[in-house]
Amino acid sequence: MAKSRLSSSAVKTEVRVFAAMAENHPAICSKVVPYYFYMCDMIPNSEHWRTSVAEAQELQHAIMGYLPGFATPRIVCDVPMVGKRWVHQLSDYDQLRGISYWSKNYRTTLDQGQPEDLTQLREYYDPIYTLPADGQEWWRSHAPGEMSPQSSCSAAQ
Repeated sequence: MAKSRLSSSAVKTEVRVFAAMAENHPAICSKVVPYYFYMCDMIPNSEHWRTSVAEAQELQHAIMGYLPGFATPRIVCDVPMVGKRWVHQLSDYDQLRGISYWSKNYRTTLDQGQPEDLTQLREYYDPIYTLPADGQEWWRSHAPGEMSPQSSCSAAQ
C-alpha cells in the first residue's frame, strides 16, 4: 500500500482542527453544517489544491465519530462521466500509480442509448506529487508525447 503524504499525526491535527471548528464555528453553532467537502476537480493548474483519494479516505475515516452521523460531512470525488461519489465508493484503486476506478449506478437522460455506461469503469487520477517515488517514475516513463531517455540519446546520435 502506498504511504500517504500526511503522517498520522498530521491527520490527527487536521481532525482536531475540524473538531474545534465543529464545536465553535458560528455556522455550525447556528445549525448550518457542511454536507460535502469536494475534492478539487482534475483541471489544469490546480494540482496544488488537489489531494489523493487515499488521503481523502484517511481524512474521512478520521473525522467520523466527532459529530453525529447526519452532521458528519462526506468527502466527495466528482468523477468525470460518473458524478459525485463518496471517497469509499470506488471500484478499484492502484495507489502506486494513483489511478482509481469508478462506476455509475444510474442513468440520466444524457446517457440514453449507452447501455454500457452502468458496467464501464471510469478513471480518476491522483496528483503526481502525492504518489510514492516508484509511481512518479512510472508516470515519467509513460508520459504521452515525451521521449524516454534511451530514445532521446539514440535520436541525438
